[in-house]
Amino acid sequence: MALNPTIYTEKVVRSFLRFQLAAYPFADEGIYAQCAGFSHNQGSGPCLLFCD
Repeated sequence: MALNPTIYTEKVVRSFLRFQLAAYPFADEGIYAQCAGFSHNQGSGPCLLFCD
């Protein structure tokens, strides 16, 4: 069975983000919602928007 490095990396990042949100949730609700959305939307990048 071949290992696809792109899919493997996406799974690792998604898993780490779920862990990080569970262990250390953001106090700001907007930033928390953005990070929670990343684990559900595969097309999103890892960027957070800190501007209004």
